[in-house]
Amino acid sequence: MKTLLMMALIATVPVTPMPVTATPVTVAVTSLEAAIEEQALSNAETPSLVLGPAETVAVTFYHAQSPWGARTASGATAYEGCVAADASLPFGTVLYIPELSHIKEDALFVVQDRGSAIKGNLIDVYLSDTAGYASVSQRARAYGRTSVTMYPVQQQP
Repeated sequence: MKTLLMMALIATVPVTPMPVTATPVTVAVTSLEAAIEEQALSNAETPSLVLGPAETVAVTFYHAQSPWGARTASGATAYEGCVAADASLPFGTVLYIPELSHIKEDALFVVQDRGSAIKGNLIDVYLSDTAGYASVSQRARAYGRTSVTMYPVQQQP
């Protein structure tokens, strides 16, 4: 009797068939993704460098196989993009050197080291690997000594 009553109730409940389509869900997700991307683009800050005055400097190259090894005067381990510079440039100073973008794509180098021969307008750029040369020494000799324009990157307020 209980089963017949349940079946009677189920049979009397009106059921309206709903069309099943994926379009509203797909449109909603696409719209949501577009909205998120648009918001990210509008909120993204375009990084810009504030450059100090241009200075022409001589550049030489060094590597970890030299007698001084990979430990820098600042205490950091040398890495591609690390430079030795005169004490007039404090450790951590970022330098923009566009002519050296073949060594480091963004052309940003950081003063991390000193050297007894690094005085005045001379910087020594650290090379970390051979990059197609038989040795890092050969790579350093191939680059030789050159003059470049360097721009200190100013700290933004």
